[in-house]
Amino acid sequence: MKISALTTLTGIGCIAMSLLTLGLVFVTNYSIQQEHHYIQRQMEFRHLGNELKRASDLLTREARRYTIFGDKRHHDAFWREVHETRTRDKVVARLKEMKAHPEELALIEEAKANSDALIETENRAMKAVAEGKLREAQRLMFDENYDFHKSIIMEPIEKFQRITNQRAEKEAEQAQYKASVYLHFTTIAIVTYIIFVLGALYFIFIRKISSPLVAITQAIDLITAGKVDTKIPYANVKNEIGRLAVAAEMFKKLLIGNQRLAIDLQLHKDNLEKIVDERTMALTEANAELEEFSYRTSHDLRSPIVSAITLLGMAKDSIRESDYEMVNSSVSHAYNSLVKLEKLIKDILVLSEAKHRQEEATVIDVAALVDSVLDNMQHLDNFSRLTITKDFRHEGALCVPQSRFVVILENLVSNAIKYQDVNKESSYLSISSYCDNSQFILEVKDNGLGIPKEQQKELFVMFKRFHPKVAFGSGLGLYLISKSAAVLNGHISFSEHDEGSLFRLSIPANKEME
Repeated sequence: MKISALTTLTGIGCIAMSLLTLGLVFVTNYSIQQEHHYIQRQMEFRHLGNELKRASDLLTREARRYTIFGDKRHHDAFWREVHETRTRDKVVARLKEMKAHPEELALIEEAKANSDALIETENRAMKAVAEGKLREAQRLMFDENYDFHKSIIMEPIEKFQRITNQRAEKEAEQAQYKASVYLHFTTIAIVTYIIFVLGALYFIFIRKISSPLVAITQAIDLITAGKVDTKIPYANVKNEIGRLAVAAEMFKKLLIGNQRLAIDLQLHKDNLEKIVDERTMALTEANAELEEFSYRTSHDLRSPIVSAITLLGMAKDSIRESDYEMVNSSVSHAYNSLVKLEKLIKDILVLSEAKHRQEEATVIDVAALVDSVLDNMQHLDNFSRLTITKDFRHEGALCVPQSRFVVILENLVSNAIKYQDVNKESSYLSISSYCDNSQFILEVKDNGLGIPKEQQKELFVMFKRFHPKVAFGSGLGLYLISKSAAVLNGHISFSEHDEGSLFRLSIPANKEME
């Protein structure tokens, strides 16, 4: 099959899989929004129930205070709730807007009816106060009959809260299940898409294009170096590479002919100058054409890659018309990924091998880095509670990749700040360093929450969190510390002490420090 046809089919496959993935992303996003909606609905139901309780308690409190103290402010506060604030009526109206079930509305109406009956008693008590009958008013507000009717009001409210909480929680669980299912399928689609793209790149660009071009280019180099008996590979292949090989074979024959002509020059001495000039010009042109051919073959590999990028660009423009922000973002990432792959294939064609670049070690000032990290974290909650002590007793300069060392410092310090034990009178953070034989030691000690003993075996596991209710985190901090320590050819360890946690970083010291 022709390379252009393979490239076209690959582009169509990428577009189809992109559309499928984007559709799954949209459905997953919608499911997550539904889950959030039901959770907010559950919280609002709980809030409305509490508002009913608060309003009932407010009426009781103000009426009782009025019968005890006779202060008109309590009388006014009572009737302001009844006639102006009207919390109960607002709650009922909101429940209807939220399309609460009839049985739930019936419970609220029952509580409201019971509350209206109790208002009559409270009204009689306040009238008694106005008439100077304080004992009668207090009897009405504090006898067992009043407490009994008060409990009757709260019973349907509490039942309403139980029913709505159970229903809303079930709705939220169902939405969460749907979201997790769609997320699972979305992940599968994305992984499949990535595998498809990488497989296409390997099969088309490396096996079908890059490897043949390298072989043809090497053969041309040997021919131009004088080994004219070198065979041009892939001349029998029925595609674009085969045509390039045939063209190279023609240049080979031309070069051989020029070499034979050069030999003939030696045999025709009587017309040597004329023959030499003619054949030298022909040979120069042939060599120039061979060099041009080598250059072209090296750059023609970019053509199918550019075509793939153009196809994805067309898909990106077409999808953008649906006006989904997430869709545009996803396609943009796919587009950018293919651009990066184009650079990779270009590097392959010029026979360059990719090398992993590592950060070079530099001399660092440990004390200055610690101060910089602390300054950058002053905005964190409870930073001001910390009593910070520093003790740098190492001698000589430390030479390590700075970014790796900073990652360890930032994560250890931020953990000590975020996971303080606020129930203690004070919190402290101690940072010290020293040299022990051939090792540089950095210790970070605090009196915070520590790590539960049963979980310490998972201390440096990815995505592991030990105090999720105290502060938000990705669970990658200690994992990154461990990996960064390994890059530094060191080791990070944890130990408990009477007050909290102690982390110890041990890395090989420079000779100047020993």
